[in-house]
Formats: sequence, C-alpha cells, structure tokens
Amino acid sequence: MPGNTENVMFALRFAGGGFEDLYPYELFLEEGFSKTYRGELSVISGKLHTREELLELLDKKVSLNISQRLGDEKTRRTRWVHGIVTSVRSHGVFLSTKLQDAYWYVITIEPEIARLRYTRNTESFYKVNPVDIIEKLLNRYSIKGNFDQKYIDRRKYGQRLMFEQVETPVLDFIQNLLYLYGLSYTFCHPKAQGTSLGETGLYFSDGERFPLSDIAYTDNRKVPDSIAFDFLSKDEGQSIWKMDAWRQTDRIGTDGLELTASYPESGRGNHEWRRGDTNEKDLFHNYNRMFHGYFREAAEKEIDDDLKLILDARYRSMELAKTCWEGEAENLALAPGAMFDLSHFYGARDSAKLTALVSGIKLRARTVWPPNLAVVPGVAAEGELITLQAECIDFGKTATKRFCSGPYGGAYYGID
Repeated sequence: MPGNTENVMFALRFAGGGFEDLYPYELFLEEGFSKTYRGELSVISGKLHTREELLELLDKKVSLNISQRLGDEKTRRTRWVHGIVTSVRSHGVFLSTKLQDAYWYVITIEPEIARLRYTRNTESFYKVNPVDIIEKLLNRYSIKGNFDQKYIDRRKYGQRLMFEQVETPVLDFIQNLLYLYGLSYTFCHPKAQGTSLGETGLYFSDGERFPLSDIAYTDNRKVPDSIAFDFLSKDEGQSIWKMDAWRQTDRIGTDGLELTASYPESGRGNHEWRRGDTNEKDLFHNYNRMFHGYFREAAEKEIDDDLKLILDARYRSMELAKTCWEGEAENLALAPGAMFDLSHFYGARDSAKLTALVSGIKLRARTVWPPNLAVVPGVAAEGELITLQAECIDFGKTATKRFCSGPYGGAYYGID
C-alpha cells in the first residue's frame, strides 16, 4: 500500500502476490440471484504502472475483504468477495498536486463463469436432463457447480429429453436452460483465512433456499438465520443493522403468460393459452398433446412432468414479480440469500411480522484517503462510506416461496 498506509476498510490480495502498492479506495458491487456479480474496484497508487504490468492482473484470482465499523466504533463486520480479474483500466492521475501523483486504476472482479460469455459451442444433448447438461458444461471448463440436495432435486427432471445448442455462448445457453425450468443460481463467498485467497462457491437451486456469504464480527457475535428488525427501534444492538428507507411496490401483473420460450416451438398452440385466458389445467392439456408427438421415445408421464415444471416456473415467476421490496441501508449483512423479519413495517402497530428474502444488492463502499498522497482540498477529508440498495421478495407464510431466474424472475425484473 502507498507509504504503508493502513486501509481500515479493504484488504486486497492477488494469486501469486504482488501489486502491494495498490490502495483499494472505492468499490461498486452488484450481485443477486441468477446474476454474475460484478465489482468495480478503484485502486490508487503512487506508482505509474505500465500497460504490460497491468496486463499481468488479467485472469488472476483475487480476494477482497470489506470491513464496516459499527455504531460502537469498536466492533467491525466483515464480508468477502472472491473472483477473477476480467478487466483493468488506467484513468491517469487522480486529483493530484505537484508534490506527489496519485495514479488511478479500476479493476473489474467477476466469477470464473464469466469467462463463458466468450465461448461459443454447437452441440446436441440427447437423453439427458437439464441439470446434467449444466453440470457437464461447467466441468468441461473446470468450473465447479454445487448441486447439493439441500437446494436442488435431480429426480424432478426427465432423463430422456433433447436439447440443441447452436453457436450460442455457453453462459447464455446455461442461463436459458435455467430460465426455462425456473432454476436459479447464486454465488457464495466464504471467509478467507489469514492472508490466503478464498474460493467462490457456485450453487444452484430449484426452490427458495440459498447459501449465504460469510459475515464475521470482531466481537464474535453469531449471525442469526433470520435477522429481526423493528422499524420503531433505533437500537443497533437490537436490530443488528441500520436501515434508512424501505419501499414496497405492488406491480400490476398478468395472471397468465404469453409463452415466449418452450420446446419444441414457442409459437404453436391456441391464442387463449398463450394470453393466459384459460386456467392452468386447460393450458397444460392444450400443449402436452403436441409434446407427446414430438418426443416419441419418451413416456407420456415423463413429458407431462417436465412440462409441468416449465409451466410452474412461469406462473411462479409472474407471481413473484407482483410484490417487490426495495430498501436502503448502511449494512454489509444485507447480501443475497439473507432473511429478515420486519416488525411495525411502515409504522404498523399490530404484532404481525413481514418476512423478506434479499434477492439482490447494489453496494458502494469507500474508505479513507491515504494521507501520504496529496490531493486537492476536500477529498482527503472524506471518511468511510457505505451505502447499499437491496431488493427483496416476500417470504411470508402466504407468499409463493420460489425465486425464478430469467427476465421475469423475482424482484429484479417486474411486470409493469
């Protein structure tokens, strides 16, 4: 780090070491269910790096600690982000004086699966199920996907189906399969031990449960399974975090679905079916006859069960898009997969609690400026900053407890 200045918020490490002069200053991180997370990390250095030196960072494994000071000014909470460096940008001199230059670089951190955006493939998959296809493709590119039985049930999916990939980026093909069946994925960032690098976990789910990235506290408090928050209380010791503002959006949706992606052809079938003007039983009946004729070698029940998975995914996706909670907080514990209970939501005086599941966040974190790097007045006076926008889905007793990936899934993409 420049001049051995202590960084109170960030700790940055690369595989193989090196680049100790880089001082992590500001992070913009976006992550959520069925999204490849992306972190844009601004680093400052008193050293001007050549293009050849910066190119050495590309594709390196990287770990970043993010530490937050709590209200007592003594306790800190920490979470981690691991991945690979997918791009490096040089922005020249950062607000310098003639006394000393501060050079500004931006490093992009993404998961290893992001490499598959740029790999195209043509292949036929016959007599397999969609989960096995995804696992096969990941293994081919040495990416480990976790299909733990706690999160996914392979027995649901037909073993004699056919899928065709034609000159499609591998990541797009995987995401299309996930969307079709309502499968989701998430990334889990475990605690990095000492000065070592952590390894991101990629998990798949066909339901509503996902692993949570590790959170650690300097006072060794335990992170609860579901965090309680009372809107009428400002006691951080009771609420675990500070929340500034929350909004609920009840969108106008459609109690049906115009079919835009299915197999073998999305354009066939009666118009009432695709507009959602008939009930689910009729919709199923209209389409399963066509599929039975297409998959002649598969048993009718196997096709029926597979079609039911697709229809169910579409309906649940539409239901979840109707209720969206959005909030702002100064809290690193709000990560995808976090569960929390809200009491006195919007000032309600009854004892009812609302339960929410965090489906995505946008985080901005900035640390103090290193005092040995001279800058224009005002910048050095800026202190630590953490702002976080969270999007959540209703997880209460009466809610549909299913997150579906894709452009109509969950809180990220509403149906307006």
